[in-house]
Amino acid sequence: MIRNDYPEPLDVTLEIKIEGEGIEAIGPTQKKILVPAGKDARKDFEVRAIHAENVKIKLTAVSKKDSDALLKTFEVMEWGSDKMVSASDILRKPGKMRLELDVPKERRKESSELVFTAEPSMAGSLLRALPYLIHYPYGCVEQTMSRFLPAVLVSRTLKESGVKLSDIPAMAEKASLADPYAKRFAEAQLPWWQSPVYDDKLLEKYVKVGLKKLYDYQHADGGWAWWKEGPSDPYMSTYVLIGLVEARSAGYKIDGSRIDRGMKFLKKSLKKLGKKQGSPRELRAYIGYALSMDKKVKVEDLKDVYDHREDMSHYGQALISLAMWNIEEKDKAKEALASLVDVAWINDKNKTASFKWEKKNWWHWYYDRVETVAWTLRAVMTINPSHKHADWFAKWLMLNRQGNHWYSTKDTSAALYGMTLYMSHHNELTPDCTVKISVNGEEKKSVKFNKGNALAGGGVVFMSGKEIGDGKLKIDVDMKGECSVYANAFLSYFTKEAKIEASGNEIFVERTYYKLKEKKKKVKTWRGVITKLDYERIELKEGDEVRSGDLIEVKIKVEALNDYEYLVFEDFKPAGCEPTELKSGGVFQHGTWINREMRDEKVVNFFYRLPQGKQAITYKMRAEIPGKFRILPHKGYAMYAPRVKAISDSGEMTITD
Repeated sequence: MIRNDYPEPLDVTLEIKIEGEGIEAIGPTQKKILVPAGKDARKDFEVRAIHAENVKIKLTAVSKKDSDALLKTFEVMEWGSDKMVSASDILRKPGKMRLELDVPKERRKESSELVFTAEPSMAGSLLRALPYLIHYPYGCVEQTMSRFLPAVLVSRTLKESGVKLSDIPAMAEKASLADPYAKRFAEAQLPWWQSPVYDDKLLEKYVKVGLKKLYDYQHADGGWAWWKEGPSDPYMSTYVLIGLVEARSAGYKIDGSRIDRGMKFLKKSLKKLGKKQGSPRELRAYIGYALSMDKKVKVEDLKDVYDHREDMSHYGQALISLAMWNIEEKDKAKEALASLVDVAWINDKNKTASFKWEKKNWWHWYYDRVETVAWTLRAVMTINPSHKHADWFAKWLMLNRQGNHWYSTKDTSAALYGMTLYMSHHNELTPDCTVKISVNGEEKKSVKFNKGNALAGGGVVFMSGKEIGDGKLKIDVDMKGECSVYANAFLSYFTKEAKIEASGNEIFVERTYYKLKEKKKKVKTWRGVITKLDYERIELKEGDEVRSGDLIEVKIKVEALNDYEYLVFEDFKPAGCEPTELKSGGVFQHGTWINREMRDEKVVNFFYRLPQGKQAITYKMRAEIPGKFRILPHKGYAMYAPRVKAISDSGEMTITD
């Protein structure tokens, strides 16, 4: 760009000199241009990017009257992208399974990394949740119960399996089923003195302390309030009684009169709620489940709830199916469970099952997603443990942890309530098997799993750099004996393929460009009819051309397979375009709040929270500099969960004068 402030036009000779080898000139490096008096003029020099480095470009402008020069440094960005592909499977019976991953030849060889885990149990993650519950700072009935119940469940599961906590070695650094980095993330949320509970006597102490406190909080009418004082609450009383009955079945000595008095309070509450207009059926189903554990309820007491089960939340449907099962109404239980599982949100991409957000009164406890899936898992494992989606509900729970716990004390307690039953059904603490792991026919590891090392994480294979060849990467698992094997493979590398294809793990992104054509639209308002500026959107396909000056909308479609927090989405712009927005900051867009940063080479969007489902991100840019440009893939990732990441397809854009 040349500016002529003289009163007459000037002939100007322009010349560029390139310092460095990152780019090369196409055509002449010297050109002449006539610049009108008092005006600007533009002249383009074409260059081609060769490889990534910083280059200096010197521009000189010489005329008979004057001269000027400019020296600037530009970054030539490397073509390519970090990419991760993954595969997972579960082996329940003796035999073999294979996971396959593709390794492109066009990549940075030294960036290649494979992490493979084969584990016989999910139990390690459950044990790590206990410190969070035990050290939670408040002492209401709910939090007391949320400490007591998981401690009872874990204690019973270990006793039934003949496993002592003291026999379990500390989990290996890369032993987590969902993410080898999860251990480090979990510990970041705990002070250094709070570690997983590996002491049988300490676990027993937590149970006894909790039991004493719950006895102290019981009221004369047999119920419990939220705190020690206050009117007895049917919901809180139900929660406590479920825990006391579970503790009794786990072999703990429980004062039977405490349970009897509590059950009488619940029976009266159920009767009152049945007569009360507008009382939630979910609460009656919850009370019914607690009463059914002690055979203190009849089918006629729950007839209204059962008959209207499909009007309830999914949480309530899981509860009524369990209550019917406990009072020997097996057919009713199976029917209620079948209709519930039929409406589950099944995700074939990552093999998870859950339920979509139920919008009505979402703040009530019976619309909580984690608890809903946890109780559904418990119902499935009780009524139909061979259901094809039992593993999928369990996997969803494991993937939706927040480090070493779920979203709240009650969520965490509910998740453990469902997972301990799942774990016991598959004998995950008492494996007796040998697992051999081979990569492309070469045996990499053989490990014997038993109840003494089920949580030690010995089935880990790590490969990097030249160890990983081009083409198919075939990982074979051969299991002999009796156990389950949870296999997960994560392959990461920096790809340099000419056409980079989209990939994702837990999140997926798709980028689309639209050319915008202005059109005027008449809109009726309270002031009358006004003319409003609108746009016609024309989707740009690969190879389509745009002209310098065209307005382009960038649309990023994000699909999240689970609920996530703290995500980043980086959109690398075509080098010939510039965003129309100039200021970074927060924007409310497509139903959610986004913090946006406008940078030289990309537009970055930050999400505090991204719920399971689909979300859109849009912004506008203008085509400016003519040329043919390659576009790096859009990159999305979770800031604190490094294995949750995705890239879009790469692209190309041609801009003409």
